[in-house]
Amino acid sequence: MRGIHRDDLTLDIQAAAVRIDADGDMLTVYEAGDPQPEPPPILDAPYLAPLSAWDFRKMLNTLGIRAQAEAFVAAADQDTKDGYEHAGSFERDHPLLVAAIAALKLDPAEVDEKWRARAATSS
Repeated sequence: MRGIHRDDLTLDIQAAAVRIDADGDMLTVYEAGDPQPEPPPILDAPYLAPLSAWDFRKMLNTLGIRAQAEAFVAAADQDTKDGYEHAGSFERDHPLLVAAIAALKLDPAEVDEKWRARAATSS
């Protein structure tokens, strides 16, 4: 096994496996006889499309937590308040949303279910 930085050289190789790191800077070549790399992890949850601000608020209403969510935002820093008020869309995997779900003791699976339903009927 060799680690090669992408700027170091160009290779013309036949390898048993090749792995490129997450930022694309390091290429690892696994030759025949080398222990093979573990396959990349499979994501636990399927991708959930972003919701428009309107659809996100409708989802909060459906969950019955609009007042709780807005109280959470009101207690947060100014950047968070501005983001909530002026965002054009909301991403399910955004760290702030993940933190809010935990802080409000919501069931992530239920949020995902309502998110999917809202995305399917979004206007």
